Amino acid sequence: MKTTLHTTQFRLALAAATLLLLAAVWLPAHADVPEAATHLAPLTADGCCTRPFWSEDSRQVLFIDKPDESAPAGIYGVETASPLQTALVTPRIALYSPGMDYVIDLQPGATTLERVADGTRWTVPAQGASVTISPGETRIAWSRGSASTGGGTSRIWIADLDGGNETQLAALNGASVSGWISDEALFISGRDAPNTLERVLYCLSVPDGTLTELARADNLRGQILSTDGSWVAYYVAPNPDPTVNGLWVARTDGSARFQVTPELFGSYQWRDDHRLLLIPLQFAATNHELWELDAATQETRLLHGPDDPAFKVNDGDWAVSPDGRKLVFVSARDHNLWLLTLPE
Repeated sequence: MKTTLHTTQFRLALAAATLLLLAAVWLPAHADVPEAATHLAPLTADGCCTRPFWSEDSRQVLFIDKPDESAPAGIYGVETASPLQTALVTPRIALYSPGMDYVIDLQPGATTLERVADGTRWTVPAQGASVTISPGETRIAWSRGSASTGGGTSRIWIADLDGGNETQLAALNGASVSGWISDEALFISGRDAPNTLERVLYCLSVPDGTLTELARADNLRGQILSTDGSWVAYYVAPNPDPTVNGLWVARTDGSARFQVTPELFGSYQWRDDHRLLLIPLQFAATNHELWELDAATQETRLLHGPDDPAFKVNDGDWAVSPDGRKLVFVSARDHNLWLLTLPE
């Protein structure tokens, strides 16, 4: 299934924001562009679900559920064109690749891929480690070793999708794979030395193993790539230098990096190749706001809120559709799934 930073990111952001508040005054954010038109409507009833994710075609919201005692547990879905009509998609709850083309089966000492279309299974050389599949579905990547704060060398490996041509690309303290920037570049993190809080983000070239540094800081976390891999968003907190704390955006070619205005700090997800959606963490707010940041121009605009009582996201539980046109969230009011249609 599609992986996202939902509840974990929100809780980390909540802790970080508490620290940031000691050094910053939270003011209403200023819009560079006027608020755009949106549409909000419920998708489910009876408080059915949490941790929603999207089908690859952006037509269906998926979630794990067991509607009643007689119904099987499994992955259910609701079509955005037919709200309140949920149906079982598959009874198989598993770790899926984006698009649900492959199941990644992890067992002690063994990693197996299964093609969903025909059930073909094969073992890859990750030895029980989780793998991430390249955008073109031609390669896999994984790390093996220690990624803990205490350090220890981890090795970054790649192989063909069928497990052939296994190659070690890099060895770093506490290294881990965060995703694919492209079919030819990996997004990884590591440390210069063990037993340090400083983490470094890198672009790792697949053809030659070259490392390009993108960012470094104590307690750097929450890194997510834009849809085409050209940008990465991450946050820093707590840091000994208070001016470093907050949300940052960087180009993955290493050419640019900037800090997002602190009043927009909160939960964040990419909408497309360059637009970042943000729900600011405002402790006293009755309702939530949804903002959009254009990483290329650094312009911001308010997309929704703060006067809509229906827009209150529960525990950072929201997801953006692959086409960037819609957002689903778990409502803090009724614990149902709601659909927010976004403007261009």
